[in-house]
Amino acid sequence: MHPRSPTRDNRFRATSEGGASVPSKAKEREPQIHCTACLYKVLVSRNTPQTLAQRSPLQSHAHVIHIPAILAISAAVLVLAIGAHAVTVPTAPLRWLKSERVLLVSIDGWHQSDLEWWITNYPKSAIAEIYGRSLSYSNALSSRPSDFFPGLLAMVTGGAVYSHGVWYDDSYDPTLYPPGSNCTGTPGTEVVFDESIDRNSSDIHGGGGIDPAALPRRLAANKTCVPVYPHSYVKVNTIFEVAKSKGLITGWADKHLAYGLVNGPLGAGVDDLPMLEIASADGTTNGTRAYDQLHIDAVVNWIHEKSSDGKIKLKEVPRLFGCNRQTVSVTQKLPAGGYVNGTTPSPLLLSVFKYVDDFFKQINEALQASDKYEKTMFVISAKHGQSPSGLWLGGANTAAANLFNASSNNAVVALTKDALAYMGVIANTSDPRAPNVVILPSKGTVYTGGWVTSTLKIDNAVETRQIAPTILKALGLDHTELQAVQIEGTEALPGIGYL
Repeated sequence: MHPRSPTRDNRFRATSEGGASVPSKAKEREPQIHCTACLYKVLVSRNTPQTLAQRSPLQSHAHVIHIPAILAISAAVLVLAIGAHAVTVPTAPLRWLKSERVLLVSIDGWHQSDLEWWITNYPKSAIAEIYGRSLSYSNALSSRPSDFFPGLLAMVTGGAVYSHGVWYDDSYDPTLYPPGSNCTGTPGTEVVFDESIDRNSSDIHGGGGIDPAALPRRLAANKTCVPVYPHSYVKVNTIFEVAKSKGLITGWADKHLAYGLVNGPLGAGVDDLPMLEIASADGTTNGTRAYDQLHIDAVVNWIHEKSSDGKIKLKEVPRLFGCNRQTVSVTQKLPAGGYVNGTTPSPLLLSVFKYVDDFFKQINEALQASDKYEKTMFVISAKHGQSPSGLWLGGANTAAANLFNASSNNAVVALTKDALAYMGVIANTSDPRAPNVVILPSKGTVYTGGWVTSTLKIDNAVETRQIAPTILKALGLDHTELQAVQIEGTEALPGIGYL
């Protein structure tokens, strides 16, 4: 197993609804999880016939991977806005001119209720201004499972896990070989694509790149043993690959070097890809805010026709660009960073909401100053929601806890089948990357609620994977060039007429 850094371990720290710490009850096989509505996956090696109850703690540590993943049921924020051309007649589909560019932003941890609370209390804010000229989707679902890789890949591939093939940043693949194995022995290995694959995760640039020695291996066609990079683990292409193939400049900023997976299988979809290592931050609100500021600077530099670091002059503003924001998500998990009385943010979290609003203020001003505001489409969402209310697997869900001590694999198989069907994997359960065991604990607190009245609200049930074809159509590109769209038939978001 790979070592867990303090930053990564912070993701497992549950907090109460009001922000107070929950005493740790987690044992090695019963970690705490905090999420809006949880889907908890346990991946078991197919080469170990014992039941879970027959394994010693050491064996379990070697063969069972615990992966908390977040599924925002009716809590995924999804807002589309474009300059002054947002709306014509509310009773008809929106008619937009072809957008010159699209800005995609994921504010991890944001909920519908956060957006509603903010706009109600700060009606003249930058976010409220964007919302007032937007399409809002009040019945949006994130990917299943969500969180990290599958959440982002849904947005940029248009597909679910059974198309893009990446279940999480820490998973199991029975066809690959462990790092350092030289592809010898029995195939089957944990596949870890987090900060542990950096040359130096304490450095903001990962110490100069991904360390090939830390990557899983596969046998190439010529029988040589080669490392598997994150982008080559993705089975389908991305919106960045499609856009770049048409000559459009692309840019994306995210939190680990491993997020180079947005490049797609060919590894070259993004022209400017600052993958700044969040593990180098200190895990505090202020430290994460300073980290997020680097993403803000990258986006502003792109708008000013510069490279993300501001050192190189570009021929134009990227046509498809965006970033991930982490401060909300990190703060929600801190003892003082939760909510008061349900959906009211704590003072610390409120300061972060103000910081997020300032980000959009900077973006609006930069686009207006460069005369690019009118034809830039904003896509604002969250690849996962996040509940600051504690949910402990062992105590919150008896059936799931009992499964760890199951005396029969039959119960495990049945649960896996049902859970995979829940995630949309119906005809493709033979995928070797699919988990052997999928546990669905009781849902945690879902921070949702009604939306404030906006210019136009779409109540149709939608999913974040529909963002990908929507972006390509808005850019005047053929969304069916996305391989996941071909597989799943993913449609663009409703309520929009494309010219």
